[in-house]
Amino acid sequence: SKMRITYAGVFWEDRVPDYFLRALHEVLQERPSLHGRIEAVFVGKFRAENKKLVARLGLQDSVTVLEYLPHQQCIAEMMQSDVLWMIVGDTFGSPGKVYEYIGIGKPILGCVPEGFVKQAIDEARGKTVEPRDVPGIKKAMLEFFEQFQRGELRGPSPDVIDKYDRVKLAGSLVRVFESLLEP
Repeated sequence: SKMRITYAGVFWEDRVPDYFLRALHEVLQERPSLHGRIEAVFVGKFRAENKKLVARLGLQDSVTVLEYLPHQQCIAEMMQSDVLWMIVGDTFGSPGKVYEYIGIGKPILGCVPEGFVKQAIDEARGKTVEPRDVPGIKKAMLEFFEQFQRGELRGPSPDVIDKYDRVKLAGSLVRVFESLLEP
């Protein structure tokens, strides 16, 4: 069977699929038996330069681009995946994607710098590497594939899913603001 790694969203500035695609290329070059066993799915805007890189690396049979989908269909695609992949280029943001990915309950491969997002993914039993670390991304892919083959892929625990629930986090923030307004 085929392990499906999905990215949902758009790429811009320092959030690009280049290093992930290079790692996938290296995995398939070094382990030809994995051709057809790992699929990368991109849901959302996939730029022309990204498509050219897929072609240049010879990954056309391993990459599926679904372009934009309504949110519910996007969630369904992520639910059908084995691993979710994300990239964050800076330490300043806290993208909603991390909460959504944790809430879906799948293992996460995070190409992220040190900071909150890395901590959240690590807490969710994901694998984190620096965004441009091709050998690290490759190693994480292979570790996930070995777990996949053994039927041992595990996402975040229910406690971690609950901790990062956006509705509950928003409620906590409201309580903080209310406490600041109390006389």
